[in-house]
Amino acid sequence: MIGSNIFSNVPFVLVAGKWITRFVEPVLMWKVLALATTFAGNLTIVGSVANMIVVESAREHLEVGFWDYARFGIPITILTTVAGVAVLLLLR
Repeated sequence: MIGSNIFSNVPFVLVAGKWITRFVEPVLMWKVLALATTFAGNLTIVGSVANMIVVESAREHLEVGFWDYARFGIPITILTTVAGVAVLLLLR
């Protein structure tokens, strides 16, 4: 998750994809990687362009700073990622 927020999702998946073949269940790990990089966009304001558009649009009515967003983005991202990985593990 952190990697896809620092480097952007596409380059991170291209790099991380090289590690996937080393896992016992590479198909499952591709799914986990897809899930984690998608949900990682919710982690911070800069995690996705949509977040930045919403924060900028809301600026006229309220100020949303990095930590204001992170206070909700971090726990939501962690919870949804854990839940998603749990579902993937149950369905494999």
